[in-house]
Amino acid sequence: MEPNDGMSELDKMEQAYDDDASITSGLNGNSPGNEASPTLLALREFVGQYNAYVDRTLAPLENRLRDLLAVWRQPGYWDKLPNQAGEPLPTPVQRVRVRIKPTGAVVRKVLAKPDRFPDGFCNRSFESMTDTVGARVVAYFLSSLPLIDREIRNCGWFDISTDHPPHAYMSNPTREALGIDMECHTKPSGYNSIHYVLRLREEIHPDDARPWFELQLRTLTQDVWAEIEHLLGYKYRTSSPMVQAQSQLVGRLLGTIDEHFDYMAKELSDSRNQGRFDETAPLTVVNLPLVLASHGLSCSQYDIAGVLKMALGFGIQTVHDLSGVLTSENIDRVSNAARVALGRTPAGSELIPALLLFGRMTDAERDSTLAQWAEFVQMFKAAT
Repeated sequence: MEPNDGMSELDKMEQAYDDDASITSGLNGNSPGNEASPTLLALREFVGQYNAYVDRTLAPLENRLRDLLAVWRQPGYWDKLPNQAGEPLPTPVQRVRVRIKPTGAVVRKVLAKPDRFPDGFCNRSFESMTDTVGARVVAYFLSSLPLIDREIRNCGWFDISTDHPPHAYMSNPTREALGIDMECHTKPSGYNSIHYVLRLREEIHPDDARPWFELQLRTLTQDVWAEIEHLLGYKYRTSSPMVQAQSQLVGRLLGTIDEHFDYMAKELSDSRNQGRFDETAPLTVVNLPLVLASHGLSCSQYDIAGVLKMALGFGIQTVHDLSGVLTSENIDRVSNAARVALGRTPAGSELIPALLLFGRMTDAERDSTLAQWAEFVQMFKAAT
């Protein structure tokens, strides 16, 4: 029987159990010919308990975790890390995701793993799961994985499970090249990722219940591959040898692509740091980071093109022009006013555009602007 349109998820699951007596018979030791109503009543009670657990415990955890991880997408968060002079400072994190495990997935997990959940449809089953909340941190580059791994361990937010220690899905050569010291496995698909079971520390999330959750760390390339795998529903694993071979080939190619992206990023960084500029040289995306660094400033890779366009639009055409704007006096005045307005040290993406505009003003205009700095600096406030 096909589920009717408009049916709730619970109704669909109950109907599926009605249609498949072998499922309901396996839950409580019933034979296929016995009445399945007690099982469906237990299912309904279980779903109600889990939904209450979501509202009471998981939703607050999801919100807190999303707020914490969102900070990792801000370039200013990573300013504490050493960088080579003249190298733009992008955040290594492309995106973060946090989700609560859907009710249907929890039910299916209990049914699929009776040895792990011997209590069946009981609150102890979902409370013992380590993935009712799942987080994913997606990095741009493979070489960023060790950086983010260290931050997970050292930021002070998380307890790391000793029962389920971190483990990686990657080849030993890749693990050794990255300097990652943890248990490693490989998947036939060639998928690379690092998995953690974590818990927010009490001082970070002061809640009576602080459940464990799973965090996955992987590159943008591997995230695409994981999404495709999920879309295919892992059907290729039982398909023809040709499809399986194609899957393995795609996995190896994506791993190679990750390595090439790393190489490109390193080459661009090295070329910037080897570059030299003279005062008469026109501003470019290559020498702009070097000029900024010579004045103790930096901004993210993704802001460089925008900063250059703004500078050129303000008539700042050469290295000499920009150096005339980025004087110690201007930097100090703008930085101090921004600290008062923001209550913190401004990020480069906030400070540099303001300096460009500030440099074009007369002394009277500067004084007037500084007096209304709170409104002015909002124009360049870093995106969250």
